[in-house]
This record gives sequence, C-alpha cells and structure tokens, in this order.
Amino acid sequence: MIRPIVIILFLFFTQELFSQEISPLKSFLPNNYIADNQNWSISQDESGIIYIANSAGLLVYNGASWKLYNTPNASAMRSVKVIDNRIYVGSYMEFGYYEKNEFGELEFTKLSDAIQNDILEDEVFWQIEHYKDWILFRTKKRIYFYNLKSKKYKFHTVNTTLNSLSVFDNQVYFHVSKEGIYTLQEGVEKLVVVDTLVKNNTVINLFNYSNALILVTNNGIFRMVKNAIEPINITLNTVFKNTTIYTAIQLNDGSIALGTVSNGLMIVDSEGNIKDHIKQENGLTNNTVLSLFQDKNNTVWLGTDYGINYVNIDASLKIFYDRKGQIGTVYDAIKHNEYIYLGSNQGLFYKRYKSADEFKIIPNTSGQVWTLFEYDGILFCGHNSGTFIIKEKKAIKIADILGSWLFREVPNHPELLFQGNYDGIHVLKRVDDNWVFQHKIKGFDFSSQFFEFSNDKIILNHEYKGVFELKFNSDFTEFTNVKKIEHFLSYQSSGLNKYKGQIYYASKEGFFKYNTETLKFNRNDSVSSYIGDDFVSGRMSITDDGIWMFGKDELINLKQGQLSNHLELRKVPFPTTLFSSMKGFQKLTKIEDNNYLIGSSNGFTLMDVNHENRKEFKIEINGINNYSRQNNFLKKLSISDNQEFKYNSNGFEISYAAIYYNAMSPVLYQTRLLGQGTHWSDWSTNYKTTYQNLPNGNYTFEVRAKVGEIQSNNVAQFIFKINKPWYRSVLAYISYFTILLLIGYVVHVNYKKYYKKQRQHLLERNKRVLALKELKAKEQFMNIEKEQLQKDIDHKNRELAISTMSIIKKNEILNSIKKELITDNSNNANKKVIKIIDSNINNNKDWEFLEKAFNNADKDFLKKIKNIHPNLTPNDLRFCAYLRLNLSSKEIAPLLNISVRSVEIKRYRLRKKMNLPHEKGLINYILEV
Repeated sequence: MIRPIVIILFLFFTQELFSQEISPLKSFLPNNYIADNQNWSISQDESGIIYIANSAGLLVYNGASWKLYNTPNASAMRSVKVIDNRIYVGSYMEFGYYEKNEFGELEFTKLSDAIQNDILEDEVFWQIEHYKDWILFRTKKRIYFYNLKSKKYKFHTVNTTLNSLSVFDNQVYFHVSKEGIYTLQEGVEKLVVVDTLVKNNTVINLFNYSNALILVTNNGIFRMVKNAIEPINITLNTVFKNTTIYTAIQLNDGSIALGTVSNGLMIVDSEGNIKDHIKQENGLTNNTVLSLFQDKNNTVWLGTDYGINYVNIDASLKIFYDRKGQIGTVYDAIKHNEYIYLGSNQGLFYKRYKSADEFKIIPNTSGQVWTLFEYDGILFCGHNSGTFIIKEKKAIKIADILGSWLFREVPNHPELLFQGNYDGIHVLKRVDDNWVFQHKIKGFDFSSQFFEFSNDKIILNHEYKGVFELKFNSDFTEFTNVKKIEHFLSYQSSGLNKYKGQIYYASKEGFFKYNTETLKFNRNDSVSSYIGDDFVSGRMSITDDGIWMFGKDELINLKQGQLSNHLELRKVPFPTTLFSSMKGFQKLTKIEDNNYLIGSSNGFTLMDVNHENRKEFKIEINGINNYSRQNNFLKKLSISDNQEFKYNSNGFEISYAAIYYNAMSPVLYQTRLLGQGTHWSDWSTNYKTTYQNLPNGNYTFEVRAKVGEIQSNNVAQFIFKINKPWYRSVLAYISYFTILLLIGYVVHVNYKKYYKKQRQHLLERNKRVLALKELKAKEQFMNIEKEQLQKDIDHKNRELAISTMSIIKKNEILNSIKKELITDNSNNANKKVIKIIDSNINNNKDWEFLEKAFNNADKDFLKKIKNIHPNLTPNDLRFCAYLRLNLSSKEIAPLLNISVRSVEIKRYRLRKKMNLPHEKGLINYILEV
C-alpha cells in the first residue's frame, strides 16, 4: 500500500513542477561570456561584482560585461571566495588570490608555492571557506589552513573522502564518507554525527535553522534534533529518488536552494515545500546545477554544466512560460469561483487557483477567446465562434454570432447585456435563469470592440473609423441616429472605457475625458504629456484600483483621488518584453488584492503591485583606456580623479557598470562630458563611451544609470585635464616672447639700417628730383629761349621775306622801267639810266644783305648744303637759299635778273649737281636739309 502512495505523491510533485510559475530568470551561454561550459563556484565582492570559477579560469561580471582571467597553471578553476576584498581561488594543485590594481585589473598572488612539496599528488581545491583568521581550502583528502596574520599553513587529512565543509555558529563542520560529520575544536577533530544516513550518503551542506541542524544529502533533506535525524518532508525526499542533489545553499529567508544533477534548481522552504522549480524547459541553460550563490540583493546565481543563470526570487513578478505551446497567447483572464480561467488563441483553460494543477482546456472552446466577463455570478466567454456561458467546467453556447468582443451591462435593465461583435452590437437577455440571444441592433454594422453607455446613447470607438455617438430606440432594436463625434488624427491602437461613471479615450494623441454637456472629449494635458513619450497602446483595463494602461517598461495607473475628482498617476515597473507582441490587445486582470495577471504571447505574468523591490544601487567606472590623436592605444589609466594628459593623449574609452541584476529590465546608462556640454545623452544599454581628439581644457565625465524607474544613487565621475599642446605652454609662450623680442631687436636694427638706407636713397632721390627739376627748369628756360629764338627767327624770316619781297618788287619795278627805257633806246640818258638799273638789279649788296638775313633765320643751312654738295657754286647756293624760302620760279627770276625759263633750267641743273633721284622733289629735299 505504501508504494502506490509514493507513486501518487511523486506524480503530484512532477505535475506541480510542470505547471508552476517561476521567478524572473536571466541566462548566459558560453558564447555570451566567452569561456568554458562548466561553472563550479560563485562569489561576490562588496561592490556587487560577481566572480565565477569557470573551467577556463576566473570569470568576472559587473552587470554590463564579462572578463576572463585564465587559470595561472591552465587547469580548471574549481572554487572562488571573496574575503576582505581578496578573491581567493582554487584549482588543480594550486591556490591563491586575486587583488585589484590601480587600473581595476586583477593581479594573482600564488599562496600554494610555500607548501608545494606538502600538497598531495593530484589535489584539486574544491571549496574555500573563512573561519576567524584562517582561510580554509578543501580537497577530497585534506583541509589546508592559511593564517591571514602569521602567513603560516597547516592541514588536516582524512582517511576516506572529504565531501563538504561548512562554517556556521563559530564552528567548522566537515563530512567524511563512511565516517560521519566532524567538527574541529581547537584544531582537534571531533565526530558529532555518526548516523548511518550520513555514513552511507554524501552530505552536500549543513545549516542551522531554528536550533536544528539541517543536513542536505545527495538523496534528500533531513533535520537533526536531539541527535535524531528525520526527513524534513517525506514527500519531498521521495522526489529525490530519481534525481541527485549536487549542491545546496541556505537562502537569507531560511529556505534552501538545491542544485540537482538532472532536474535543475529547486527552492524549498523550511518545511520542505517547493517554492520554485526552474528547469531547462522553462529557461535554465542546463539541468545540471554545479554551483549556487545568493548575492547581497537576494538574487540566486546558478553555475550549470552549460552556462550561467540568475533568478530574482524576491521579484514582484512570477512568470508562466508556455514553452510547449499548449495554451498559446493569453488575451484575457478571470478568477471565478476559486478557479483561474485563461482565454487564449487556442481556447479557454482553467485550473484551481494557487494549485499545482496543470491548466486544462474546457471542451468545445478551442479557438480564439477574446474576453471573459462575470455578471451576476455567471461567467460569460466571448469567443470567435460565438458566446458561451461557463458552468461547472463546461461551455454552453448561447449565441452563434461571430466574434464576441465584449459585454456591457444595460443601465436600468439588469435582465439585458449588450454584446459587441465583428458586425455591430447584439442584445442578450435573461429569461428565467437562462441567458439567450435576443437580436442585433440595426443601424450600425461595424466592429464594436470598445463602447460605453452615456445616458440614452452609446459612445463607440472604432480604431480605424473614429468615435461615434449611437442613439437607440426605446426597445433597443435600432440605432435611430449614428454620427461621428470626434475627428482624431489617428485612431489606431486607441481605446475607450468607463471609470467611475466617466468615459475616457486614449490614443497616441493623448488622454481624453468625455464631456456629457458639450458632447466632446476634453484633453487631460498632464496625463497626455506623460503617456505621450511612453505611448504603447490606448487599450485600458479597469479595476477597482483605477485605470491601467501599458507604457514602455511600465504600467500606468490612473486612480481618482480621495479628496478630488482629479486622476492621480502612478507608475509600476513592468518589462515591455512581456507584452510587446500583444500591441492593441494588452489586458490586465485583477485576481485578488494587489495581485494581477497580464497575458502574453507565450503564457502570462503574475504581478504583486505592492511588492516593493526598489533596491538601491551604485554605478562605478571600472576601466579607462587612453588613446592618441591618431586613435592608437597608449595605456590603461588608473581609476582616479584629477589626472592630467598631454595634448596628444586626448582620446579616451571609459567603461562603467551598474551593479544591479534584474532579469526583466536592462540597465540603461546616461553620460555627459562637462567641459564639452551640459546635456545628458539619451538612455542606452551602452556601457562604454569613447571620446576622440578632445581639445585642451578641464573635463568631468559623468555617468548615471537606471533600471526601470529606479536610478542609481550616485553619479560616477572621472575628472581630468588635457594640457595645452607644447606650442601653447607657458614655456612655449616665454620662448615665443623671447623670440619676438629678438625678432623685434633684429627688426629694429634692420629697420634702422633700412631707414638709414632709405634716407640716403631719399636724399639721393631728392637730389635727383632737384636735379630733374633743375633740368626741367633749364629745359623750360631753353624752351622759352627756343621759343624766343623761334620768335626771333620767325621775326627775321618775316624781315627776310619782307626784304626779299622788297628786292623782288624793286627789281620788278626796275625791270619795268628798264623795259620802258629800252623801247626808247635812242636817248643816251635812257642808256645811262638802264645801266644804273642793271647795276641795282645785280647789286651784290642786296645778296649780301639777303644772305646775312637768311643765315640769321636759318643758321648753318648754307654750310650744311655746301658740306653735302661741295661742288655747288655761290650762285647755286644763292639759288638754294631762294628755294629754301619756298619761292616760286617766277619770284626767283627777278632776284637773279633772269627769265622764268632760265630759272627752270637752273633747277634742272641743280638737281643734276645734287644727284637727286627722279622721284625726289627738289623743294622737299631743300626743305628737309
């Protein structure tokens, strides 16, 4: 009879483990942290950084990035423990510790060198504990003691196998196979538990709880009270008949976390009741848990055979993952008569509330469920195929109209319900104790997903067509007036609902309240401005706690104030990832006080809104790299303030991290560089910031972080200064000043020389100018003289011309007289007169006078012509002089006392003497000489 009971109990727990909601879980695979698969031990320092003994070495995780320090001897690292800011580690044949240097890097100090010859062959250091002034390193055969003060070593050897080492209540306990549990008292071992149970099983860990010794073995959990050992829970231990416990720790609330070889993580309370069970099928990286650790914020870390995980066990959320796809996307939920119902795209499911039962589908409800509605103790189900009433886990179909979106009570008509469908609004009526389909209301044939009653009409929102006012007749058979009352820019993802007798509308344009007097929607600016930045959907859920809407990584709760009609707004952190695929269909359902259910595409989330989990956290700068102007790496920098850098070392890569391990909300960072600007950057998950080619000046780099709406309680800073380039330094400026003085002196000397030279040039120039002026004056004087001479010449020429003309006239008159006298040749007196006339015509004195006058008028002409033509006779020269005066042959004839014909002959002969060419005119030639 006992065996069937055991089998039934085992099946019960197996079923519980399958259907259980779990705490938020974060997983890291080997390709995330870039190390080996297996993770053997976990610890944490005061700042919150996690250290993991990985098969490849020491893994360090600061909440933003991973870093691996390879095991010094290249073996698998098996243990890690942070004690007083030292990270003690153990591996094959070696142990020691890491410490941070000024650059934030870890440096290893090997402790085992001092006793290397005393270490047993093939030893592996599996565990590290701290007891008073001693660090204890456990292998399978020994405990090695290292004294922190004296730096001395000692060790304790066992006969068989040393399975575990525990330190509590100021005592050291250890389990030895086939012998029992020992304690050390003043360095001497004492056997304290010799029960057959501990001899024949492996004791994984020991705890003290309520004055009882809790023993976790590979086959179950036991309690020892007054030397009697009993199972903590018979049923629980039955579960471990088929799975083996590999590691265990006691959590801060007294419960026990168990890491199994093939069944993942189990968390049980002090009575042995399973609180959480997380396996590979609901998110764990592997079912073999090698190490467990609870950090200072109560997060439980798991090192598995393939990856690393952490679980936020005290989160306000519990998540049900439908990884097998049996439930599907949950659109609505309701708690009704101690059962929880889920309406999904695969049907209507139920189970007893807070039970370990598996969700089961109600027959005949397969397909899309849109809504669940309780009215007067009856549960209605709005389904794609029609409307159902749910009674005693059965679905009774009462209407075949496709697509039942929602149900609304009809004011003053408790026997009626209005039902919104794909094709309009329909009426359900209670007849006796049954609900039946009555009729469709004519006049509106469009989808009616959102509508509310307002006095004698309906306000309806269609997310593509707009907001309508529908007036119906007295028997609800027809809409007598249909009109569109609002023209919003966008209706998509909008919602409409009623709260406290008021109709509200929400969309991307804002949050509005319907005014029954003006028949318009009035915008609530304060709420609108808030949801505008974080708008996801206008879909609203109404509970007695107010209006609920979905924002980015939060739920927005609007509740009417106790002393006013104003809506008071509060934010509840809630990860967008849990509902992002449900846009337009998000739904929040109140299950019980402060507990809500939110559907998702692969299950649902339970949330306790009053569960405060606002843990403070800090942000730290953990690494600074310095780069040159050419972006070449120069060096790692000490993580300290007030550093100075050369102008050429003006590039920086600053890494930082906020130690906050939240499986559902990422850490977001915001930075700024004072000295370059005052504005913060946008929030992002980047945990590094790079600056290149910064100009000289004083800078303060600042970074802050947030998780959801919780901000870090500090702003991390890195203060530094970039010096001016060498050519702008004080010494450079002194050099420049000195050089300028020298240049000034040289310029001054050269300027003096130049000035002197220029003055000399100026003097010489002035002399030249004066000389030129004198020359010009002389030239002017000569020109005046020349003009005067010309005037004189012109005057003499006039005189010469007058004299010549007088002579010509005189000779003409004398020749006329002579001709008259010749006609009367008989008279001697006439002959005498003729003789006198001839003597006057040929008078050389006239020529001498003429020659003298001619020479005064045209100096050196006769000399020139004589020099050119030396064969000219005086008569020829006289003839040239007359030609020079530009006299005609007729005018020349009287002067020479010859005929005009003779003058022409004389011209001809003169040309011959001068050898003038035929084309050259005689007069032109004479005038040119």
